[in-house]
Parts: sequence; structure tokens; C-alpha cells
Amino acid sequence: MRIDPKSNINGTYETNLNKNQDIAKNGSKKDKQTNIDRVELSSTAEKFDELSSIKKAVVNNIEKGTSPERLRSLKMQIENGTYHVSSHDIAGVIINFATGSGGKPEND
Repeated sequence: MRIDPKSNINGTYETNLNKNQDIAKNGSKKDKQTNIDRVELSSTAEKFDELSSIKKAVVNNIEKGTSPERLRSLKMQIENGTYHVSSHDIAGVIINFATGSGGKPEND
């Protein structure tokens, strides 16, 4: 099989050149808009991104103030199904957080 690179290159070049010249001359709105890359996030995706950031901040805050041994112990309890937090403790944390006390229970 014989390939003549000169004619292929010239043909491709001329085709693209003519296309680009037409676009430049006409400046049609349609051509301009089809050449624009755009990324749009739905409101659900934006909320997910925001929640993900909040989750990371909370996890970092928890890990910063807790020893690795305590975290391992809690993880094992959760995996075994033996971890329990009283509703009184949860309510205390919510109230302390809402009042600006830092979110930690008073009896801690």
C-alpha cells in the first residue's frame, strides 16, 4: 500500500484552514458557544461538596483531640456492636454546641 503524505497533509491543512477562516469571518454565535468548555454542578452536588468539607473538618477536629488508642478502642466497639452513647450525652453535646460551649459534654 502506498501512502502519499504530501497530499494528505495538504488536504487536511486546507480543510482546517478553510473552516477556521469561515469561523473567523462569520463569527457566528453558534460556533463560539460550541468551542467553550463548561462545568456545571447541580445544587445537590454543591450541597454534597459542602457536607463533605464539613465532615472532614469534624473528623480532623475529633482526631486532633483524641489519642490513637482511644480511637482504636472506639472503632472496635462500633464494629462489635458494643458501643453505646446515652441520649443524655448526645443532648448535652447539642446544647453545649448551640450555646457556644464548644460542643463537648460538661461531664467529660
